Amino acid sequence: MSSINPLTHERLLELFIYDPETGALTWRTSPRYGINAGYRAGNENLSRPEQPYRQIYLNGKNYRSARLVWFYMTGVLPKKEIDHRNGNPLDDTWSNLRLATSTQNKANQKLRCDNKTGYKGVHRHHNRFLARARIDGKYKYLGMFDTAEEAAAHCRKVTREVHGEYAR
Repeated sequence: MSSINPLTHERLLELFIYDPETGALTWRTSPRYGINAGYRAGNENLSRPEQPYRQIYLNGKNYRSARLVWFYMTGVLPKKEIDHRNGNPLDDTWSNLRLATSTQNKANQKLRCDNKTGYKGVHRHHNRFLARARIDGKYKYLGMFDTAEEAAAHCRKVTREVHGEYAR
């Protein structure tokens, strides 16, 4: 059994100050030598440069800052994922955060860096363009189109119908 106490909302409020307008979670008091009160908590995790996020080491565990912000503001450590409405995982402003399932969060991801068409869900297939979307955990074929733009428009239409406000 671990001797580390679980993080409580009261402890979180003792440790941090959160600014909902800037998204900054700062130390209320100095947590250790070299980190002063008022410093922004955590650091950027750049293990995936296309999707960096801020993480904070606390109570022997790494937390994504967005999860701590949610806990700070609501008093509840989220069981679901935290989605960033604008797609920027470093923007922890309160208005940018929302609860999401894993599927909803993935629907809101940015275009992959290895995408060659410039459109999410669109792939070149010989002289035409194939549209597909991930629905219920599986890729669904949406059709073949003469242009990448037509394929992208159809893909956006379908993903908005399925994923609503989470579709990018």
